[in-house]
Amino acid sequence: MPYNGPGPLPDGLPAELARTAARGGPDAETDRRVLVSLGTHTLALNGVPLLRGILTAFEDMAGTEAVATVPERFREELGPVPENVHLIDPVPLQLIVGGCAAVVHHGGSGTGTTTAACHGVPQLVLPQMNDAFAYGDMLPPTGAGITVEPPPEQNDPQVLRKAITTLLSDASYREAAGTLRDGIEAMPAPAALVPTGADRRGGTGVMLTERVDRSTARRIARSQTAHPAADDAHAWLAERRGAHDTGWSASRSPRWTAGDSTP
Repeated sequence: MPYNGPGPLPDGLPAELARTAARGGPDAETDRRVLVSLGTHTLALNGVPLLRGILTAFEDMAGTEAVATVPERFREELGPVPENVHLIDPVPLQLIVGGCAAVVHHGGSGTGTTTAACHGVPQLVLPQMNDAFAYGDMLPPTGAGITVEPPPEQNDPQVLRKAITTLLSDASYREAAGTLRDGIEAMPAPAALVPTGADRRGGTGVMLTERVDRSTARRIARSQTAHPAADDAHAWLAERRGAHDTGWSASRSPRWTAGDSTP
């Protein structure tokens, strides 16, 4: 589900970005706007030099602009940026990613999985920590993006410029990103995966809350030495089951490398 939290659109947002997002996405032939977002943690952990190199990659890229989310406290260290780069305050990315032709990010699940992938936007992933490397490995085989992992390549604006240009000019990345989005949209909603009270009585599933309740009941029983405590725990669990049984129901690529001549 595409969600990055609540919040308003920030001041200084390019007007065309909002209009493009509102009309359902960029024009593949004319819109070359790239969203850059490394997340607050990456910037705090000495990520400003990386961001500086990414934004430098946009210098002299005629017809291309970058919109980078950068908290105010990092901007002095970041220094001057190319004229075609717009710095904005952090924003719920689902509000603007639909107006961009590509996204450059650190491999975070909130940016990649629940935002760029859900909106069918090609991605350039620069993994920085933890599960970001796993995400960076899984994205290229889908054809929906490029991963640049070696630090020397991540810090080379020429390498990044080539990767960004490839995402913008090669239609196969847009097509694959659209296929990835369609696959996500075809998945069942979270509510559809939680069995109803009728399902439980029929033996086809167990609600997550009931599994939690069972675990809690066992802890209550283990904390007492007398047998009546276990009986009390089972009575408590039966009461909890009744409280939940309301009858409610719900509807239900190969890795690109800097040395490749043809990504």
